[in-house]
Amino acid sequence: MCGIIAYFSFSGMPITGHLIEQMNHTQRLRGPDHSEQVLIEDGKIGLAHTRLSIIDLSSQANQPMCTSDKKRWIVFNGEIYNFKQVREKLSGAGAVFRTRSDTEVLLEALSKWGIDALEMVEGIFSFAYVDMEKGYLLAARDRVGVKPLAYLKTNQFICFASTLTPLTLLPGFSREIDQIAKFEMLTSKYVVSPRSIYKQIRKVEPGTWMKISFSGNVSTGEYWSLKTCKKALSIKARNEISGINALKFALKNAVQRQLTADVPVGVFLSGGIDSALMAAIASEYDGNLKSFTVGYKEPGVDESEDARATAKILGTNHQELIVTPDQVIDIAQSVFRVYDEPFGDASAIPTYLVSRFASQQVKVVLSGDGGDEQFFGYSRYHRMALIGRLIRQRPDWLKKILLLLDKARPRPVVWHALTAALGFPDEETRYTHYLLDNFACLAELAGGGPASTLWQCGHYDKNSRGHLAADSLQEGMMLADILNYLPDDCLTKVDRASMANSVEVRVPLLDEYVLNESLTIPISMKWRAGQGKYITRRILEEYLPKAYLNRPKKGFGVPLNKWLFNEMGDFTMALLTKKNLEKADLDYTGVQKIIKHHRSGRYDHQYFLWPLCCYVSWILAGA
Repeated sequence: MCGIIAYFSFSGMPITGHLIEQMNHTQRLRGPDHSEQVLIEDGKIGLAHTRLSIIDLSSQANQPMCTSDKKRWIVFNGEIYNFKQVREKLSGAGAVFRTRSDTEVLLEALSKWGIDALEMVEGIFSFAYVDMEKGYLLAARDRVGVKPLAYLKTNQFICFASTLTPLTLLPGFSREIDQIAKFEMLTSKYVVSPRSIYKQIRKVEPGTWMKISFSGNVSTGEYWSLKTCKKALSIKARNEISGINALKFALKNAVQRQLTADVPVGVFLSGGIDSALMAAIASEYDGNLKSFTVGYKEPGVDESEDARATAKILGTNHQELIVTPDQVIDIAQSVFRVYDEPFGDASAIPTYLVSRFASQQVKVVLSGDGGDEQFFGYSRYHRMALIGRLIRQRPDWLKKILLLLDKARPRPVVWHALTAALGFPDEETRYTHYLLDNFACLAELAGGGPASTLWQCGHYDKNSRGHLAADSLQEGMMLADILNYLPDDCLTKVDRASMANSVEVRVPLLDEYVLNESLTIPISMKWRAGQGKYITRRILEEYLPKAYLNRPKKGFGVPLNKWLFNEMGDFTMALLTKKNLEKADLDYTGVQKIIKHHRSGRYDHQYFLWPLCCYVSWILAGA
């Protein structure tokens, strides 16, 4: 894993060696093992790279990397899991390799096949490739968005980078905030691509590419999407046994190839199904697998005991870190800075801490991300099943009750979902408004902007794409989460937190083999008797006793509902002062209403108040 920068001038405005070195330095934690930059054609093109060495640790595998004739260059962040197979194919066509790295394989694949190479490579990646002979720069991002890629485009140049911070150093950059992105962050905890918090900077979306010709023409395309992938797969009527065996084969294949590294590999282990499954399969291939978990002294949220019991059965070399409120306060500002735009998912803090903890012993970690989205792990999927039944009944008395509740107080998520769902006739619109309305009233109280602003901008097109590929409301939610929540919240959280500690996190559950298989599995084999992850639980039964498979989901969250105004009360109130809120262009009186509601004990507004703290902190840091 690494940090990349690629600059291209449309108008002869070169980048200086000093500037690109400064930009590269801001990403040094993503790649502490080697840092280098190169200027081509007197700075018309500038490439920079910071390297975290994982495969082929030799200096020959450093980047920026070029072909022997120096006509083609690449800067690459990520891993190509099938690089050995692609290498064999290229060697058969006459390619000669100087390294054992997947970077060189990707470079040669792009040299031979151009954009078509994207169909052939499997893995997690973002890259910028320059073909001097054919006269273009190509940038792309992996299928589900595990690795980040942002860009800033002006009339004079375009520049790509792994993170936003390097782009803010470019000449003419304006720190103007995108008000829609601000509203998204306050209501959803994160900014959804292609937006960033800055109006000038955008993100390359998962499964897409951008091609810039030396004459200045810019074209974009999609080489993969959930919609087309799902339609292309032959969905067969399977019995339960064949479905379990097919998924198990895909999982084992994914874990085995993602264990490939020239450095130590471990696994994040919570008390849940997904990480336990990753640890179980990985321990079959690594007899001394290290597992890492984070826990709390708070009952109801601590999973360290469950993780410890799982590790004992699987025989992993288990390590655990117990997090206290004081540690959260101490590390909060550091974590805020890691996310170079405001990011309000509180689990970023334990993710950062467990990544730092793991970095003392390993350089690569497997995680269970992607399982909740593919196999119905979130409770909201189950709530929406109930809501769906209520929608079909549409009783007048329910509408009247909801209207009274709507006027009486800020509504919790379920009432938002119900009022939105009952108000619109088709499933796609219904779910769009469910997402839109989650915390919209709270955002309005806090001066975050009217919900209509977000709706009018057409932001939720991505969720609509998920619905167009779906066979039901629940499946639409699942696909929408894979398109939206997964890359922009979960994967962003893990990427920034781990890379800030120079650790590469791999996600076998999002491997192409697993994703392609899961999309063919009917809901009845994922969700049964009101419980999600039926099929993955059945696979895990081969490794763990059944009693271990029905524990409630907790994850790596933080007990903020209790800590926010108790153990962390001084920290919270010092952030949410009238002066600070006004500087962040937020309504102090509105925020006080929300705090009052939360502190009454009758409501839990942590999922709005913590993003609010993160946004204010980001503003105070000099956004």
